[in-house]
Amino acid sequence: MGQKAGARVYDPAGVMDPVARAKGAVAEAGNLGFDVVIVDTAGRLHIDDDLMTELVAIKTVTDPSDLLFVADAMTGQDAIKSAGEFNARIGVSGVVLTKSTATRAAARRSRSWRSSACRSRLSAAAKR
Repeated sequence: MGQKAGARVYDPAGVMDPVARAKGAVAEAGNLGFDVVIVDTAGRLHIDDDLMTELVAIKTVTDPSDLLFVADAMTGQDAIKSAGEFNARIGVSGVVLTKSTATRAAARRSRSWRSSACRSRLSAAAKR
């Protein structure tokens, strides 16, 4: 996904350990003069202790300035519980709740809803 966005992606051949990959990405970014690195540890569940331990190790080797917990907004209250668990284990600096559409039809409906909601807000503001 990073490559589709035009971002440089650190993907060393043969290195499968997430901790080593994260450490290598930060080192390479520094060597190339970059001051921002995004380490995506997608798919971690707070109930999986081994993956959470691995996340603590990634935090240790990368020394991040920010840690964002990102979750699908459709998970509702579970997102809040998970964010709390992540915060207890690694200390997050922010929570991002996202909603993406998986199909073209859903994307059209989403755009249509956002567009009409925006028009409603603009109409209400104009009436004031």
